[in-house]
Amino acid sequence: LFPYTTLFRSGRVSIGGLNEDETCQAFVLPALTKAGWDADQVRHQYRIHDGKLVATQRRHARGEPLIADYVLEYGRDLPIGVVEAKRFRANAADGIEQAKRYALRLDVPFAYATNGSEIYEIDLSTGRQDEIDRFPSPAELWARYQACKEVGNALDAELLLSDYDRSV
Repeated sequence: LFPYTTLFRSGRVSIGGLNEDETCQAFVLPALTKAGWDADQVRHQYRIHDGKLVATQRRHARGEPLIADYVLEYGRDLPIGVVEAKRFRANAADGIEQAKRYALRLDVPFAYATNGSEIYEIDLSTGRQDEIDRFPSPAELWARYQACKEVGNALDAELLLSDYDRSV
């Protein structure tokens, strides 16, 4: 139970009482770390867009922004998967449609919905949706991403992973 083990054992916090953020800290991030994802590859609260512009009488206002719980990046600014987390007592499957929507917006083929206990993998390239027992490693997901996106050779992969000049 990682960082929350002492609190659970002391009875001060019940697993069922965890909110989404606590679930992420106690279960989701440790599971991603165990699969080999490091802090530079897991982007927390990833802003997909700032919110739809809505006309009002005086001026425009922004709607709710679209924010993914986690985006998995193989290289800098190269997202290859998205993770939607729900609180521990919620059904992990409740996050599937949201995870799919985020993956489509980001043009990534892999989405995950989890409640810290269950993990659902959605492969948008094949349409498969399965419950899995662990997150894939960065190398596993990268290999699948390359096959899905038809990254045919080392030069294509090198171009995808190369940094670009942000100052221009």
